[in-house]
Amino acid sequence: MTRLFYDLAQIEATISHRALPNVGDTGLVHIAGTSPILLSASHATAHVRNGKLKFEEEFTAAFAAYLAQRLGCHALYPTHMLADDPNYDAHANYKTTLAKIVTENNIEIVLDLHGMIRRHKLGVAIGTINGKAFPDSDVDLITPFVHAGFHEVSATQRFDAFDWHRVVLNHPRFTGGIKQQTVTRFVSEALGCLAMQIELVSAIRIVYLGPNEEWKYHFFGDLVGISMALAGLEGLIKALQQHIRG
Repeated sequence: MTRLFYDLAQIEATISHRALPNVGDTGLVHIAGTSPILLSASHATAHVRNGKLKFEEEFTAAFAAYLAQRLGCHALYPTHMLADDPNYDAHANYKTTLAKIVTENNIEIVLDLHGMIRRHKLGVAIGTINGKAFPDSDVDLITPFVHAGFHEVSATQRFDAFDWHRVVLNHPRFTGGIKQQTVTRFVSEALGCLAMQIELVSAIRIVYLGPNEEWKYHFFGDLVGISMALAGLEGLIKALQQHIRG
């Protein structure tokens, strides 16, 4: 288990979250795989939405890269700050690169990983645009997380306290793109592939976050929770691979 956290931290250390890429460098990394599934981490670095800087969603790139290498999937994520917002702007450069990879590699399913804050009192939120981007009947998306130790909650439930063990499908705040031009919506509508957006709360995503200019504290994630989140994602990806094979 210790090696797992070391590997995640080593991957994340290659990301320059708030530094612009060098001239001529896209600031994007594509890990090629053998499976027609792509793991995206479109908010892995800071990005600009409507002229305002939005901070990175730490360790989403590490999760995408780790799982891609482990399971033979493709992965795409930024290594440097982006001048636009891939999950909001309709014509973001990230989407152009993603479309090229999907087309050239016959990608069938895209999972776009994101980070959410704990005020929503959830651990994992999966959005399929209410079944439009990924039909509910195709694969049971929740069971792999239940097998990993999470428990399913209703999208309409409200909670008094935070508990990262909760997993939900198509929560009103995390549908994957009913109104916004998300990566999930782009993949579904423009590229004709299956897609979903998966939100992971900080406690089960960030191994460690140390003090810097904007963050003055030491943050340690729940190592058991991180292991469970990865197990749930791995189980989901394997179920999707089995679905593709028929």
